[in-house]
Parts: sequence; C-alpha cells; structure tokens
Amino acid sequence: MFSLLTDPEEIFGLELLAIKYGIELALRHSSHSIWIESNSSYAVDIVKKSAKCPWNQINRVHQIHNLLEKFHNWKITHVWREGNTVADILSKRGFPAKREDFCMSVITPELQDSILKDSVGMIYARM
Repeated sequence: MFSLLTDPEEIFGLELLAIKYGIELALRHSSHSIWIESNSSYAVDIVKKSAKCPWNQINRVHQIHNLLEKFHNWKITHVWREGNTVADILSKRGFPAKREDFCMSVITPELQDSILKDSVGMIYARM
C-alpha cells in the first residue's frame, strides 16, 4: 500500500500504478498466487478486460497483465472504500513512498484503530 500526492486528473493512473506496485511487491516476495483488491471498480474491470482502457493507460495495463502471467493463480476484486479503511486513510494523507517498509511514525491513533478493526473483521456500514 502506498500513496502519492497528485493532480485529481491523474487519480485513475495512480489506481493502476498501485495495482502494478502491489503485483511487483508480491513477485519480489516469491508469491505464487495473488488476490488484488481495489476500490476502483473501473480499474478492476480494465484488468479483467471487461472494460475499455483509456489510451493513455494502455502501456501500464499491458505491464500489469505481463506481471500477472508470472503467477499460478490471481484474481482481482472490487472492495468498497469502507472495506479498505487503512488504505483510504493513508491515501488521504498523501504519504510519499519510496520503499516497501512502512514508517511507524505514520501510525496515528486513527490509523491504529482502523488496523485493529480490520484485523478482527469488523463490518463497516456504507454511508
């Protein structure tokens, strides 16, 4: 999980970049299977090849598909933002990420609470 500050027009490209980054991370850890979750249903549909890809993201989507070929099994599903609160909190803060490790100083009480709720499988109500 990572986040970057960006122009709102670039958000979809960042959704795909996050998917690509997660896949690369899984490959570096020698994973054979991957389950990708994204709160962008459009990105999920594009990776599944059930939606047309914008021309300016075609290369990135090809890179994603090439990476996915390296797994024995993979799937990608849409998850509502409420089902991924930790990533949502971090993305709103815009922490730049240059490495895989996660700086413990960013774990605020709000983030710690969300991590705890996610770990016990708390169900979130969509408002």
